[in-house]
Amino acid sequence: MKNSIALLLCTLLVFVHGGLVMGAGTKDGSEQWGYVQVRPKAHMFWWHYKSPYRVDDPSKPWPIILWLQGGPGASGVGIGNFQEIGPLDNFLNPRNSTWLKKADLLFVDNPVGTGYSFVEDDNAYVRTDEEAATDLTTLLRKLFNKNEQLQKSPLYVVAESYGGKYAVTLGLSIVKAMKAGHSKLKFGGVALGDSWISPQDYVFSWGPLLKDLSRLDNNGLAESKRLSGQIEAGQFVNATDTWGDLENAIVLGSNSVDFYNFMLDSANDPLESTATSLQSLKAAASSQKYSTYLGTTQKFTPGGDGDVRTLMNGAIKAKLKIIPENVRWGSQSGNVFAALSGDFMKPRINEVDELLKNGVNVTVYNGQVDLICATKGTEAWVEKLKWEGLKTFFSLDREPLYCEDDTVTTKGFVRSYKNLHFYWILGAGHFSESGQPSTSRFTSVYFDFNQPRKWKLMKNFINLLLCFLLVLVIYGGVVMGVGTKDGSEQWGYVQVRPKAHMFWWHYKSPYRVDDPSKPWPIILWLQGGPGGSGTGFGNFREVGPLDNFLNPRNSTWLKKADLLFVVSPSFPTRYSYVEDDNAYVKTDEAAAADLTTLLRKLFNKNEQLQKSPLYVVGDSYGGKFAVTLGLSVVKAIKTGHLKLKFGGVALGDSWISPQDYAFYFRVAQKIKQQIEAGKFVNATDSWADLEEVIFWGSNSVDFYNFMLDSTNDSSPATVTSLQSSKAAASFRKYSTYLGNSHRFAPGGSGDLDTLMDVAIRAKLKIIPKNVDQLLKNGVNVTVYNGQVDLICSTKGTEAWVEKLKWGGLKGFLSLDRKPLYCEDDTTTTKGFVRSYKNLHFYWILGAGHYVPVDQPCVSLQMIGDITQSPN
Repeated sequence: MKNSIALLLCTLLVFVHGGLVMGAGTKDGSEQWGYVQVRPKAHMFWWHYKSPYRVDDPSKPWPIILWLQGGPGASGVGIGNFQEIGPLDNFLNPRNSTWLKKADLLFVDNPVGTGYSFVEDDNAYVRTDEEAATDLTTLLRKLFNKNEQLQKSPLYVVAESYGGKYAVTLGLSIVKAMKAGHSKLKFGGVALGDSWISPQDYVFSWGPLLKDLSRLDNNGLAESKRLSGQIEAGQFVNATDTWGDLENAIVLGSNSVDFYNFMLDSANDPLESTATSLQSLKAAASSQKYSTYLGTTQKFTPGGDGDVRTLMNGAIKAKLKIIPENVRWGSQSGNVFAALSGDFMKPRINEVDELLKNGVNVTVYNGQVDLICATKGTEAWVEKLKWEGLKTFFSLDREPLYCEDDTVTTKGFVRSYKNLHFYWILGAGHFSESGQPSTSRFTSVYFDFNQPRKWKLMKNFINLLLCFLLVLVIYGGVVMGVGTKDGSEQWGYVQVRPKAHMFWWHYKSPYRVDDPSKPWPIILWLQGGPGGSGTGFGNFREVGPLDNFLNPRNSTWLKKADLLFVVSPSFPTRYSYVEDDNAYVKTDEAAAADLTTLLRKLFNKNEQLQKSPLYVVGDSYGGKFAVTLGLSVVKAIKTGHLKLKFGGVALGDSWISPQDYAFYFRVAQKIKQQIEAGKFVNATDSWADLEEVIFWGSNSVDFYNFMLDSTNDSSPATVTSLQSSKAAASFRKYSTYLGNSHRFAPGGSGDLDTLMDVAIRAKLKIIPKNVDQLLKNGVNVTVYNGQVDLICSTKGTEAWVEKLKWGGLKGFLSLDRKPLYCEDDTTTTKGFVRSYKNLHFYWILGAGHYVPVDQPCVSLQMIGDITQSPN
């Protein structure tokens, strides 16, 4: 066992296109570190400490703290670790107040370019807090999703200074990813320490606060008002520059007050980097001003002379061994700040509100004598929250805090109500963890960090990372990820075109029945969107073996067939990806060509797969992919380029004829005319306008289940974003698109604008003629629709079916429907079916847009009939 552990620790992990670059650690497993490639050419460094104080208590799982440093561009691995809460200080002496006494610690250098993290291309720097959250979500997914031991520990995101903005955006991304089943972790909450949540409130607090302290006259107040105008106008980049000018005015007007402790002059602060550098000319802006930014990287330990930069580029880099030779700790930090300058002054109060609304524990703590993120400013933005519990929160008395057995000296106060907690830390400046190390640990009370300090030796080493080697076969186009040991699951990439990589995931059914007369089928699931993830949404939310809580799904379609999930079209953040924006698909036909390439790579040299008939099931917009793919498969089979048995296509609540689905109110006539004129982009805009009319006119009907208001739908994918203006076009409208999985996806924000720019023209094209072609070629076509779906209503589906020119249509429409029941219950009608030759239509009662979710029993029976499953 010891040898295998040592071998694993020393293993070099290579994950060519999506993940772990390398990992290492100490021999005893108490520390592990490595890189995650969060995006092409963007590498994020992490360092995980396992606590020697860990106590195994099933009622209180041992927590993990993810520490996010400020800046932007300051290093959590360096500053947060060695200067604030890690096991050693910046002289490498043990820290008595280390937070390891309460939890495991996970430090990251975030965003990419910070600390040891690095980018290979300047275009890879993040430019918004949301992009940073997406990268962090990717890192957490790579670390947690395959590590059951980590999944047992609740994760608490603790942030300092600008890191608070990362924390709240990451918190929302985690919530969305967990709902989508893409993130396998327990989310404990977020803690915002002296955090730059509302720049306006902090800047406005400086003048009055320093005026009351006799450190400033009215000149600083005037500068605050000037900055206010720029922030209110939304000129965030200009506001960032003006913020620097204001700091300079305060430095001069106050005779160099310390921005991290207003009780000191900057010259008396143990921090080497101070606001005095703001006396420099604006021409020196980014690099010189950065030294004053929140989360400074310079000398810190009171009375010390330790230089963290020297430490990190010397002894620590030598210890870690895996840092590339050309990477110097902090060398790209200035670029990180410059890239985020447009977001620097943007407030994140709404994100805090969203976290509270979602039931996430939010803790705010602030140092009494901090100026840069003054307590007065923090209280101001907290008072702006729209959270329903805020009034009661403020009505409560604060409780005093003491340090250990000293009940004489007040160290702070705390107020808590439901999931909002506020700590006032007396005597502390911007860095509460160092200014009041004992009191700062009180913030862990509501995180259940307060575990007994008892060491228990781990019997088995935790395998933190999946240790498998993915091999890119350049000319074959397949990146093979071997899969599970028993062969029940396989996954990998196919390079469908140069710089375009499609991810697939194949589940072999444990219910397989070998019947020569009825070969066991394979279902290829195509999600909607466009851009929705079949591997995520279709798999974990609808038909896969596990739900998004990782519980077994009794109604999994594996009971009737093997399942093959893909992410199409090639799309970032959902595993499939492109290396060049020009590689995005622009039409449904291009998407079908990519999918045909994938099928050719998977089937042509696999005789076992060739024995099983393939059924293509399209959900929502995925139905458009399904019919174009169906025609492509037929052609490829006829020319001998594709070796598979084609069973047919099934179109589930599918966006086949937008004109028929949108035919409501007067706006619909305009959409019809635009579609007929080939003005598909205009029609898409009008379609969004129509949804907004319906949304307001119906008092927020749910587009995925018209029996509900949108606020009552358990599916987060709603049309509420239509309250936004047309100016918010591509990104925000996307959240209303059919089969929306974006709000379920990890990180919650990908490069959707680019995808929609190139895919939008195909959005509203009419497809019934493609269905006609499939029927003419003898392909089995199944249509199924949820009774209470609105976005792809049954009425709209019936309308486009009636427009088919197929020769058997009259015979089809003349037949009576047959009732459907679930298993042995013949008293409750679950739906109806009509079949004639190779056209089949299922009406599923009580189901909305997501039939397998709303009516799992009858949908399982339906897919068994469609695929002629022997089970």
